[in-house]
Amino acid sequence: MIAGQDSLFISPDSPTSFASLAIPAFAFAGNLWGWTPQLRVEHRFSLSDEQTVLVQAGVMDNLDWEFPQQSGQFPQQGQQNPFLRVPQAGEFSGQPSYAARTSWSRPVMGHSLSFGAAGYYARQAWTWSRYTDAWAGMLDWEIPLPGRFALSGEFYRGRGIGGLGGAAGQTVLFGGSGQQSDPFAPVRGLDAIGGWSQLKFRLNPKVEFNAGVGDDNAYAGDVRGFATNGGSNFMTIFGRNRGALVNAIFRPRSDLVLAAELRRLQTFPVYSSSSFANQVNLSVGVLF
Repeated sequence: MIAGQDSLFISPDSPTSFASLAIPAFAFAGNLWGWTPQLRVEHRFSLSDEQTVLVQAGVMDNLDWEFPQQSGQFPQQGQQNPFLRVPQAGEFSGQPSYAARTSWSRPVMGHSLSFGAAGYYARQAWTWSRYTDAWAGMLDWEIPLPGRFALSGEFYRGRGIGGLGGAAGQTVLFGGSGQQSDPFAPVRGLDAIGGWSQLKFRLNPKVEFNAGVGDDNAYAGDVRGFATNGGSNFMTIFGRNRGALVNAIFRPRSDLVLAAELRRLQTFPVYSSSSFANQVNLSVGVLF
């Protein structure tokens, strides 16, 4: 049994990148992630001397990625009171989120071959008796390939999973006036599909190269005809995020890491043209 603040056990892997630390590479662009309070149990079964099955299940904080709302004001300053934060939709439901994952692994060519499958469910209450069900199914893999190559990645399909980084961090859409405070505004969980994959090449124990792509696609059909940029609490609605990276990592010593990375990020709003950014990162890390 494990209890505490931890990463998502239903999405255990991320692309290799020393340009991304607190927030992993391809977050909100195909990589579900989170650092959240949770309570989980797990058990490992040995099918043989080499094959292992891991089963995990638990409850987590019911995340929905709303900006923290506050109530009350300081009379003299006209500022919001940070000690009177109101519950968010996940908290307001009165129950945690539920998750489970199982995986199979065995060593191949001196490396781990593994496949995993996971599921997620959460109930959200958006006030005025408006409820949505958030859910997701995930697949993940690590596959060693001949010639010092390895392939890893994740795929997901879900709804209302903005709290996990799906749909570019968007959980629901509000129709009508588009304001959550409007009791007559209908609410709809936003569908999302996405994932990432990375190809790794180990030149030797000290040098490796990585190339990866990620894609997160919020269903534009859920948006058009239901919500506009003037709605959904007056925020721009994003339809898709894409990412790509290549990097080189050099470990001259066991406690020293040098890395160089080129990354490209592209965002596609539903009601406007796309934009992109290119990043060049040079990193130095000391392991201890």
